[in-house]
Amino acid sequence: MTVQKEFARAGAIVSVAANLDEADAWAGAHGYRHAMARAAAVIYSVHLRSAARGLTGTVFAGLSPSAVRHLLDSDGSAATRCSRPP
Repeated sequence: MTVQKEFARAGAIVSVAANLDEADAWAGAHGYRHAMARAAAVIYSVHLRSAARGLTGTVFAGLSPSAVRHLLDSDGSAATRCSRPP
């Protein structure tokens, strides 16, 4: 699932997705940069809040698209479900 094998045994992996079609329609390349900056802010916020509670981990980019396609219900670009139903 992960590009780096050491992350495959993690107790949890947090993934953030953004609607890039909407970001592009809103502001073109600036919309893409804005979406990426907001996604990064969310991930780093989760990371810092987790560390404050004594959890350890790291932020990384590199999920194998073919491995997570069905897990995340995503084609890696346009079709991405932002949350999984219970």
